[in-house]
Amino acid sequence: MSNVKIEGNASGTGTFTIAAPNSNTDRTLEIPDTDGSFVTQTTGYDVSFYEDTGTTAKFFWDASAESLGIGNTNPDAIIRADSGTANKILFKHNPPSNRYFSIAESSDGTYDNAITTFYKDATVGQFVFETAAAERMRIDSSGNLLLATTSQVGSGRLSIEFNQSTHQAITMRNSNSGNGANYVLFRNSSDATAGIISQTGATSVNYGTSSDYRLKENWQPMSGSIDRLKNLNPVNFAWKADGKRVDGFLAHEVQIVVPEAIVGEKDAVDKDGNPQYQSIDQAKLVPLLTAALQEAVSKIEALETRIAALEA
Repeated sequence: MSNVKIEGNASGTGTFTIAAPNSNTDRTLEIPDTDGSFVTQTTGYDVSFYEDTGTTAKFFWDASAESLGIGNTNPDAIIRADSGTANKILFKHNPPSNRYFSIAESSDGTYDNAITTFYKDATVGQFVFETAAAERMRIDSSGNLLLATTSQVGSGRLSIEFNQSTHQAITMRNSNSGNGANYVLFRNSSDATAGIISQTGATSVNYGTSSDYRLKENWQPMSGSIDRLKNLNPVNFAWKADGKRVDGFLAHEVQIVVPEAIVGEKDAVDKDGNPQYQSIDQAKLVPLLTAALQEAVSKIEALETRIAALEA
């Protein structure tokens, strides 16, 4: 059976009291059966815990601020943990800048000089991540992930802002010594692969869309490809954004000939009247170009045969 020793302090005036001052309910204090001890000190409703051989409080409860200090006797956060003179961790309710909840690592114990900070914004309900006192990433109230930007770009769930002179938007590296690697997989609602971006060699990448014959049926030869090809209208144009001239197509014209190559509709706008621009996948023109070329080659070969017969 363990013994409990109650004695005065060095001056003989210390007391140890267990009481229930405001009720008839019994109170129980359990002393763990381990070596070592803690000494408590109460000032008002503040409580400090000391090692029995130490003079600095290891734990401190500030009743008026309802804050717990670990290695700190003046916590300015709900929980504040200090280790020596650096690497101070602060957990705070309603810290600066209307932050509903914040966790910060600070070199001097202040939020102003926080090395890293993670907090929930009380106004719009979003989580923000900072390093070196600058925002780097946030999850907004709609669940969108924003990197180096504070607002959603378009309707993208992932929005990244970068300066091409100093940063790249996304960099992916295959650490395996083998050349084959799938960098991005696109899956449909049935979890079947719809497309892929993969590394096919040490310095080459494949941008693929599903084309397996097992996904297709009722295939037949293309016909009239030359006539369809004549309806395409390749043009040289200038981009309004920078004036750069390039060769290409007008999406709505291509849509008439090869509709599967175009995404969107001509002159479409969103609910606010903003333009929803069409886009083109020029790879979808390859089957028509191939079929038209094959028809042309067949005609050339037939003409060559007739000329050879006449010359003979």
